[in-house]
Amino acid sequence: SCVFIICYSIKFNGVKIEFDGISDWISSLSTFGTLVVAYSAYKKAPEWLNQRMHEDAFSLAKKLMLDDYPLLKRKVDKAGALVSYNDAQLDMIGDDFKLFMSVDDCDKALSVFHDLQYTPSQIKINLESLSKLGWSIRSEILIINEKMDAHYKAMNKAYVMAYTAIRTIVANPEGEYRAIYSKSIESSFKKFAKHEEQFDLLYDEIRKMHKKIPDYFNIEKM
Repeated sequence: SCVFIICYSIKFNGVKIEFDGISDWISSLSTFGTLVVAYSAYKKAPEWLNQRMHEDAFSLAKKLMLDDYPLLKRKVDKAGALVSYNDAQLDMIGDDFKLFMSVDDCDKALSVFHDLQYTPSQIKINLESLSKLGWSIRSEILIINEKMDAHYKAMNKAYVMAYTAIRTIVANPEGEYRAIYSKSIESSFKKFAKHEEQFDLLYDEIRKMHKKIPDYFNIEKM
């Protein structure tokens, strides 16, 4: 015959575990497992945060170095092309500007420098703000950027003076503005060209200084 043994308890190392308490043990183990997972996540949180900060900093740095600086250069190049073209016309045709420019042409030319997003000053602000994410721009980059800013402002001033004077002459063909402003326009064009040349050299210097974007920064070890 078969013998049926009904076991009411199991002993492990002298500890009695009742069958009717197994569900409590399972619940306790589940809670313990949850705590382990939570603690592990807590320990890894700083590491995740640091990684995220570095990723955000790299993304912003990449935009500044690969987008903002080239867009600034493109704006200067556009202004430079207009100056070169109109200066050549001034040499060939003379100071009768209405023959080759209109008020609308002058307004379009003046609008080139209206965009304040891509300027050395704004780029500097954005570069320095990266320090809050642990990426500090190297001092030599800031020095070059400051020099670029000085030439940029000088270009802007000469450019605005030239095209404002041309606009005044074109808008008032019967006035005596041509005789007054013609020499200052030619001088402004020359000033623009001089500062543009220096700006381009500094731009090339900052672009060629490092091969990799992180090399432009002192990156904080977190």
